[in-house]
Amino acid sequence: MDKLEDLDGKQRSPLMMGLIIALYATAAGLCLAFFTNITDFFRYAFSLLALFIGIRFFKNYDRLAYRIIFIVFAIIFFLLFTVVYAMFIFYKENPELFTNVS
Repeated sequence: MDKLEDLDGKQRSPLMMGLIIALYATAAGLCLAFFTNITDFFRYAFSLLALFIGIRFFKNYDRLAYRIIFIVFAIIFFLLFTVVYAMFIFYKENPELFTNVS
């Protein structure tokens, strides 16, 4: 496999880079999902945390492909976590729809 070089000069395999991008994108997507679903003032901490994660990723990885993949996966994870949260809230508020009515 071909090794990829970062800004810090470290050689990483494409599999390792995929894992790093997925972890950063998952963290950013989760913070954005918390930001949209929490109604307290504390929600802005998650917004700042997502911004910090994005800035840290963009500072460490300068390839355009990495950045595009990070943004796309962060949006996908944000939508996924938001849908899962909405399903959980729906189940919590309507338990009668999920009970066995024989």
